Amino acid sequence: MSKKIMTLWMLAIVTACSETSQPEKKTPTIAGLTIEEAMVTKKEGVHFKRVALVVSDIDRSLKIYRDALGFEPNTISSSPLASFGHHIFGAPDNAEMRFVSLNSKQEMRTLALSEVKGVELTPTRTPPSPYSAVHVIEVLDINESITNIKKLGLKTSEFYAADYDGYSVKEQGFSDYDGHQIVLYELIPHEK
Repeated sequence: MSKKIMTLWMLAIVTACSETSQPEKKTPTIAGLTIEEAMVTKKEGVHFKRVALVVSDIDRSLKIYRDALGFEPNTISSSPLASFGHHIFGAPDNAEMRFVSLNSKQEMRTLALSEVKGVELTPTRTPPSPYSAVHVIEVLDINESITNIKKLGLKTSEFYAADYDGYSVKEQGFSDYDGHQIVLYELIPHEK
């Protein structure tokens, strides 16, 4: 028997033994892929990954994005001083920064929160100018989501609803604790 065949045969035995002796683990999935698969799955063309919102307090912001809207946070990590994050967000090299990415049920790291401490954050809008960005999030039940947002004392916009060919849409916006404008929407397919 060649050395290569013998090695493959031994590997097969070791693998079979280790698979039968270990308890089955449930692997978390995102859109039907394991986390590892989701991280390395090639996308075709351009793929918009996520928005990273600069916030003054991650724990307070998680009350919105985790508790009220249902995102699942990964581990909160601290950035070293003078990191790439400091450069990208324009924070002083000595500012304390923490970061957390948030998963939705369909995608890993859909949204990120970057906390910058010891620096006054500038508003995303200075009236009368428009907002520089509005972040749009689809929810399963807009009434429940807006109720949760209002319980946090956040200001909401007027409710908007429209009918289109084959579906209806309900939308309502709010400003988070740091002034980011967020629009929530729910799509409702028409019954056929």
